[in-house]
Amino acid sequence: MIKAFKILLDERDDIRLYIRLYILGKGPEEKNLKNLVKRLNLTKNIVFIDTAIPNQEMPKLYSECDLYIQPSIIEPFGLP
Repeated sequence: MIKAFKILLDERDDIRLYIRLYILGKGPEEKNLKNLVKRLNLTKNIVFIDTAIPNQEMPKLYSECDLYIQPSIIEPFGLP
């Protein structure tokens, strides 16, 4: 997703100031992902959220997004 986001920003420089990618959660790849963001010079456009968001606030967060992606290797039914 991060690499695809970089391609989008490179092809559409006019949206660079307006578009953000939020990555929510923690895990064993967190450090690698943050390093990738730095290497691709995307620190102004990609925000890592590593604090818990209460369930009652999730609808507001979802409504502020144009696109929601939830990759998972442990959710077999796709029920986010």
